[in-house]
Amino acid sequence: MTALERAIAQARAALAGEIPVSAGVLILVPADALQALVAAHGDLGGDVGRTDDEIVDQTEQVAQRLMAWFFRQHVAPGTSLRHSENPRARSCWDMAVELQDLLTQSDAQSAADVVDGSLARQHS
Repeated sequence: MTALERAIAQARAALAGEIPVSAGVLILVPADALQALVAAHGDLGGDVGRTDDEIVDQTEQVAQRLMAWFFRQHVAPGTSLRHSENPRARSCWDMAVELQDLLTQSDAQSAADVVDGSLARQHS
């Protein structure tokens, strides 16, 4: 097994949630290999047919995984990292936004602005 094949296997396991947080694994995979992996995995399949709510929900899930992987802090389901005042949580949200752009060409921050604007209008 080559180093790239090992890295892809680790990335697959990470996407499937099979790598425990305590493993402290940092995965470095070339962007084109990661894009192919994600496309095959189906987790981040592009924006076609996805709503802003779906993009934001997925980005929050990615941010929560990043928070667990990098900082070993688990976040309760439904917790919004994009609204957090915790700098680590905000960093994870920012990284998740960048990943969405890289992997799906989604503008998750704009989607979040739309979703947050819709929520604000509902409460006013």
